[in-house]
Amino acid sequence: MKMTRKDFLRASASAAGAALLAGTTGVLTACVAPGAASRPQGRMTLIKGATILSMDPKLGDITDGDVLIDGSRILEVGRNIKAPNADFVDAKGMILMPGMCDGHRHLWESMQVNRPDLTLVTWHMMWSVAMKPEDVYDYAYLGGKMAINAGVTRVIDYCHITHTPEKMEASIRGAIDSGIGGVNCPQIAGTIPFRVGDVVDFKTAWNHYRGPADDWHFKLAEKLRDELFSDSNAPLQFGLAHSQLEGGRTREEVHAEIARAWALEPRMLTGHVSGTNEGKAATYRVIRDLHEAGLLRGNYIVGHGNGLTDEELIILRDAGAGLCSTPRADVRMDTPMAVGRCFKLGVPVAFGVDHLIYNPIDFFEQIRAADIAMWAERGENKEIVQTMTARDFMHIATLGGAKAMGMESRVGSITPGKLADIVLLRTDRLGFPEIDDLAERVFTYAGIQDVDSVWVHGKLQKKNGELVDFDKGLYKKAIESWDVARAAGESIKFIGEDGKILTPEYVRSPSFNPGRPAMKPGP
Repeated sequence: MKMTRKDFLRASASAAGAALLAGTTGVLTACVAPGAASRPQGRMTLIKGATILSMDPKLGDITDGDVLIDGSRILEVGRNIKAPNADFVDAKGMILMPGMCDGHRHLWESMQVNRPDLTLVTWHMMWSVAMKPEDVYDYAYLGGKMAINAGVTRVIDYCHITHTPEKMEASIRGAIDSGIGGVNCPQIAGTIPFRVGDVVDFKTAWNHYRGPADDWHFKLAEKLRDELFSDSNAPLQFGLAHSQLEGGRTREEVHAEIARAWALEPRMLTGHVSGTNEGKAATYRVIRDLHEAGLLRGNYIVGHGNGLTDEELIILRDAGAGLCSTPRADVRMDTPMAVGRCFKLGVPVAFGVDHLIYNPIDFFEQIRAADIAMWAERGENKEIVQTMTARDFMHIATLGGAKAMGMESRVGSITPGKLADIVLLRTDRLGFPEIDDLAERVFTYAGIQDVDSVWVHGKLQKKNGELVDFDKGLYKKAIESWDVARAAGESIKFIGEDGKILTPEYVRSPSFNPGRPAMKPGP
């Protein structure tokens, strides 16, 4: 039986919050029939009079177009569609586009914090250790709502707050209950053995955090797969994220972990694979080795991949696998983003937000960030971006991203027979032009404030600029619980190589590099 959010929180030690996320409203809004948000699946909805950016290469763009939704699927796309008994949506003057696909997002990292506090150590080895399962549930729930609010309907949720069985389950349940579609991928990783208030040797703690998957992660993943993901038609499906493979692992360990992961039959397997380790080219080449070992499959997607060679990208392409580039995060890395080379080589590629901790939740900003970053980067990316159009970028955000995520037959375009993942954009805002190529208009000018209505899997999740059935007070409560966890996590102290405790200022520094051979001691 499905556990609701209320059931989960009642069973938890304390309650936490949810969020006010919607953008500003405009004058022109979709006219949705009363009760449409709670209509039973199978009831039809007719969206009429929109300018349709279908992203379907056969249908193209359609002016004054209609879309008929029957339950979870798109039944018809065209003009002058008649369905007198359907719920009616007047979309005249608005743009209808496919829901966008995010190939690499950590839903649980949904609380905005100050950037100076951020390192891998602070939020993964301190703050998250102090979080309670019921808080993790809320963060994942909010992360899904934030995606929907921005017009993203499918995500690869790389969930790496799997320190304890309780947190792992809470994050999955929160993602499911948010209503977001895609694949939930809990990370099979090592167990962090320390807790709030402990004083631990840093290298030992780091090795646990970055260590190989342990047995209980596999067993719990299998259990939750069977309990929570038994419906193959549900919006969110079962996947897995593997542990960190680059650095300190033997090939035998890697092969054993990946083989065991595939044995659980995930819809998608993902992982952080950068091609670099501690700022240098990684000695162990994950993609090539998995390919040679027969462990690389089509339902695999790389997160980041900046340091992958062209040869490795071609291996991904030929295997039917994909890559997700996260522009706002990848541009900070030592090597240029891989999205340009993927485009050039024909590798299925998606855009992703990565973590929401300091990246904007507006997905249109992520798309435009890729364009700007490629222009700013020297060398090949600048050459490639000059060959790319606005429609190419929107393709990556929709149908191309869906292909990289293994979902192009189900979502990514407004096509009869596909799932009804649809976004309706207002265009009445000052500065949103009414002329120019349709893809260019959306790529250049659209933003979260323009997202009027969102359907995920045929269900209306946002209308008239507001999330449906959403507690606006939850976000404030969640921020408060996050702040409590941050404060408690600060009580964890790390011992440096000389036996002295590392200073809080040093641990919190953005320049903190755990790979540095010698770390500064405390006073």
